[in-house]
Amino acid sequence: VTVNAVTTNYTAPADSLMNTPMGNGNAAYIMVSAFRNSPASLTNLGFSRDNITSTSSQQLLAFRSTLANDSMVIVTPAVVTMTEYGAIGQFLSGNFTASFIGPPPTNTAYAVSGSFRVRRSF
Repeated sequence: VTVNAVTTNYTAPADSLMNTPMGNGNAAYIMVSAFRNSPASLTNLGFSRDNITSTSSQQLLAFRSTLANDSMVIVTPAVVTMTEYGAIGQFLSGNFTASFIGPPPTNTAYAVSGSFRVRRSF
């Protein structure tokens, strides 16, 4: 994950990587999370699960990272380009690029990009 030219890599087993269903009990979107204890770092990425395939483009719905200690809002619609969508137990992978803006009064601009590959759990 890169936020304003600062890159953090998460790699299992030293770091925790997971995907979880989110939504009103029907897994409306997928959350991919990565966590590191030392130095402490967390990144969450949420995207639509509608019509997902190994070559689809999914709407980016949420992003949060300790690389940007700010509440960010997506500037324009952004997508996650899927590159792998295996069966449960296989891999889920993709990449994304998005622009965000922080809250007033600073309205800090954030350029965010990243890629992921995690084992599907649902």
